[in-house]
Amino acid sequence: MIKEVDFQSTMENAFLAYSASVAQERAIPDVRDMLKIGLRQGLYAQYTNKLTHKDKFQKAQKSVAAAMTQSYVHGDVAMYDTFIRAARPWSYRYPLEDVQGNFGNPTSPDTHAAARYVEMKAAEISNVLFDGLKKDAIGDEYYSNYDDTEMIPSVFPSIGFWNIVNGCSGIAVALATSVPTFNLTEVNNALITLIKNPNASFDEIYCAPDFPCGGTITNAAAVKESLKNGKGESARMRATLTYSAAQNVICATELPYGVYTNTIIDQLAALTTDNENYGIERVVDYTKKSADIRIYLSKGVNPKKMIDKLYKDTSLEYWYSINMTLLDQGRFPKIFGWREACEAYITHIRACKRRTIEYDLDKALLRKNIVDGLIKAYSIIDEIIALIKASNSPSAANLKLRNTYDFNEPQAEAILAMKLSSLTKLDIVKLTNEAEELVNKIEQYRYLLNNPSALDEELIKALQNVIEHFGDDRRTRCLNLTIEDIEEEQLKEEKVKLFVDDKNIFLTLDPTPKKVKVPKNSRVIYTTSFGTLAIITSAGLMYNLHLSDIEYNTSYSLSSLLNLGNEKILLVEDLSSFNLYKYLVTVSKHGFIKKSLISDCVSKLKRGVAIVKLEEKDELVAALASNEDDKVFIYSTANTYNYYSIKEISPTGRATKGVKGIKADEVLGAFLTQSLTKYNSFLTIAADGCGKLTPVEEYTFTSRGVKGNQVMDVQDSKLWQVIPIYDGITDIYNNISLESIPTQARVTAGTKLFENMR
Repeated sequence: MIKEVDFQSTMENAFLAYSASVAQERAIPDVRDMLKIGLRQGLYAQYTNKLTHKDKFQKAQKSVAAAMTQSYVHGDVAMYDTFIRAARPWSYRYPLEDVQGNFGNPTSPDTHAAARYVEMKAAEISNVLFDGLKKDAIGDEYYSNYDDTEMIPSVFPSIGFWNIVNGCSGIAVALATSVPTFNLTEVNNALITLIKNPNASFDEIYCAPDFPCGGTITNAAAVKESLKNGKGESARMRATLTYSAAQNVICATELPYGVYTNTIIDQLAALTTDNENYGIERVVDYTKKSADIRIYLSKGVNPKKMIDKLYKDTSLEYWYSINMTLLDQGRFPKIFGWREACEAYITHIRACKRRTIEYDLDKALLRKNIVDGLIKAYSIIDEIIALIKASNSPSAANLKLRNTYDFNEPQAEAILAMKLSSLTKLDIVKLTNEAEELVNKIEQYRYLLNNPSALDEELIKALQNVIEHFGDDRRTRCLNLTIEDIEEEQLKEEKVKLFVDDKNIFLTLDPTPKKVKVPKNSRVIYTTSFGTLAIITSAGLMYNLHLSDIEYNTSYSLSSLLNLGNEKILLVEDLSSFNLYKYLVTVSKHGFIKKSLISDCVSKLKRGVAIVKLEEKDELVAALASNEDDKVFIYSTANTYNYYSIKEISPTGRATKGVKGIKADEVLGAFLTQSLTKYNSFLTIAADGCGKLTPVEEYTFTSRGVKGNQVMDVQDSKLWQVIPIYDGITDIYNNISLESIPTQARVTAGTKLFENMR
């Protein structure tokens, strides 16, 4: 049978249906939970198949299979890629998946292992998305899966955690979305502000993008305007480029969001192939968990001009478009401004929270009804027992209970289900107490439902709780540079000398002008005016101090610059040199030693960041930059020492206190002996000023954590300090020559070198 139709209208209707399907079921996220349907289906499959944070890790294939079996229709590879991306800390600001195994690295997008080699489960933060599902939080927001065997949520409650922090991008038919990532703490605080004051200004609730890899946004004002309107100028992002004069190398870290290191490596290779005189000698990629590209410059190349060229010629400067096209109510594509998106989320969680409270109220009322019936039954228990015994069947007993004593159906069923053991006095006391608790709960639930401000306080508590558990510091810096500023920016980088003692710093040009008086007995650090100092104190905190913030030829107190209080300075290093070491070794007064990867300790924040967990009244006595083959020498107030390889210590993260390094009441100090340095002797000094040089060979190696061996004969005094002496050292303390200090055996007292060391 042939039927004539209008070709144009038929095609238009078919295309419209297809485009709506792609937008709603594939490419565009729902503004309420900021999840695309595919990831939501995957997470729900993990939730219903015991693959959440509290459950054990299982092969990724199990998560993929669960999603495919339940509702996902786009293939196992697509589902696995969705899960893997949600696990990557350089893709998601707050990963929704926990993974064991190779889930890739920032070098390229396809470096992860196959599903059969990887174990995964939903991350802890994902639990917040699910919370309330069992309490009817989303009402009838469910749809049938592909074979009508199960109902799937079309949105998650997400009370307290809005997945907009992880951003989103997607391309539908004639539609696209591109939402940057944000800082969870800032977003939740903005939501709290808007809940408390719906008329809050845009500036009060605005959150600038905060990308997982850090970097710098150079057009912050334009980005703010784009987010205000939901669409506009893209975010212009720059990688962090730092120059080390000592190695003549530019280190590229914190790449723009979405840029992989292989992209940069390929671009640099093309540039140097096309132009042999481009100015780059070689490029080495040290990327592991985060981007780390070392660009070694040709001799004589101006590093500042090279940095400008790299931003211009490569993706070290990149753009992220802003287009907040999202699904309103999960159905209608709409461009949301930042305020409108926040308001849509708040409206959603208000409704979800109200439903959960209504669910709890209904449950409490049902239980209160049963408890009241049981208490009433207890008061006439002999009559009820007689009634039940006289009944021909449970159904007949049920009917008699309702007709004779005016029990309702649930009460009668509960009475008939009672055990004889529940007729004790103890159980009636429990029932009475439970009835009182239920009355209080019911009153509280009704109060929340009848008082919108009280309900909002519950939402604020949920948002604050998520901040406490998952919030962190901002990673992305925001600047306002016009294109002209960037093109004309000509910061002059100069070689400088930094004179450092344990309290002060003094910066001069290199070479130092003759008319400038430099501090005596200071250690010299060679760096550049672009340099940053890494400073570690006895409180176990690391600070960053940018040399561009201080003036030349002026003495600065480190305590005043960093507001240290009573903290002692233990280590001051140029950050670029500090990063060349592998480990940071810390030793505390209570005898704990810890080895951490320097990459785990270094922070971009100027304020102090904890690098070690200290016991009460404990403090660091040494902070040492180390390599794999170094040995540590620890000495105590008991005149004992331990001397062993740092290989005996396993590396741990920042929030740990380490292991016992020496068995002693109090540690005086510690130092490292490095494998590539020739040590002649150790200078030992007692508190009365007596000292001597002792050949290194006399200090035998010990095991970690033991009491150790005697350092020297201190007579009636105490041990003061031990100093390693190596080739090149000629004098110490006020230019006292080493040649004037006697060399003696380890267990001797030495001779008078100084006045009392007080």
